Amino acid sequence: MTCRDGFTLAGTLAQTDAPAKASLVICSALGVPRRYYRRYAAYLADNGYRTLIFDYRGIGDSVLDADTEIRMSLWGEQDIDAALRYARTSAPETPLFMLGHSCGGQLFGLTPESTGLAGAIFVGASMAYWSRWPTPLNIGALGLWYGFLPLFNWRRTRFPARALGISSVDVPAPVIAEWITWARRPEYLFYEKFGLDTAGYADLSFPLLSLGFTDDRYAPRKAIQALLARFPSAQIDDRTIKPQHGKIGHFGFFKPALKDSLWRDTLRWLEKHSSSN
Repeated sequence: MTCRDGFTLAGTLAQTDAPAKASLVICSALGVPRRYYRRYAAYLADNGYRTLIFDYRGIGDSVLDADTEIRMSLWGEQDIDAALRYARTSAPETPLFMLGHSCGGQLFGLTPESTGLAGAIFVGASMAYWSRWPTPLNIGALGLWYGFLPLFNWRRTRFPARALGISSVDVPAPVIAEWITWARRPEYLFYEKFGLDTAGYADLSFPLLSLGFTDDRYAPRKAIQALLARFPSAQIDDRTIKPQHGKIGHFGFFKPALKDSLWRDTLRWLEKHSSSN
């Protein structure tokens, strides 16, 4: 897939055997390579949904050249834009959905391609700001944005997420720097002085399924609600799930152990809204 600025993204398309009911693009969390979603993508493809997974620039197999521009906002403006455009143009006859994991649910509205979506699923997608965490976790969040992240990102080309046990891959330092800037404002990326074109979010009028988990320390309830409030035209199905067996947290949704429960629930949601298009 080629972005409008010429950067080429690595992606994998999970095809269906029969004609697809719909297409779906999975937009990753920060620092999560596309391979993490491969089993969920295969499950959807096995059930009739043509599913695209891809690596943002600077993550996984989407390797940066020395002169390639990189910011977190470009993941939405350029990378998600390219993935949605590829999925739409390569199968124009099928409705198109997206799944945004964490920051994937924040960033997709930065591209005009989001206006053509038939629906969206959020998994642990929220709008980070320290006071949205309950006490005492809000103190830790405050330290994260003003101490820990700036300290380990200072004068680096890549944030050492792997060494710190935060992710399986390191993240370009300019991405973390922009993320820090956003998270210090309650408006997050929507703060007008950041200069991003966020006007389209309010006009997105598709069905939106939001999944949050009571044991997810990265996406507390108030932060999820803050993001959902940016979609006033969407038909929102907002679910907070308490794990019944074991942990789910911020990343556990994509483990095959949930195939017969939460994966099946999202499949039913897709089937309902695919048939209405």
